[in-house]
Amino acid sequence: MWSFGKKAKLRKAVALLASYNDKGGYWSGHTEADIAEARDKALIRVRVLVERIGEESLPSTFVSAIQSGELANDDTGRYVDLLTEHWAARQSCSKTH
Repeated sequence: MWSFGKKAKLRKAVALLASYNDKGGYWSGHTEADIAEARDKALIRVRVLVERIGEESLPSTFVSAIQSGELANDDTGRYVDLLTEHWAARQSCSKTH
């Protein structure tokens, strides 16, 4: 998988947010206010990257998760997997055409 570019940065931002939500915020001793601030900052970064990439090239469930706030609270990493699978499928389709 690629390690540079907008898509890689988006994937990394989503992965870091999920990791933080899993245990990072609590292990770091952050207060609920600190956790909310960290999530807000992470979502801003995600939204900027989504704007640069273009919503139309992303899975609709991912875009919906951003809009609903579900992404901000995800601690499973499922959106990292969703992006990875989506881009892998698009890449394999473009190679066959």
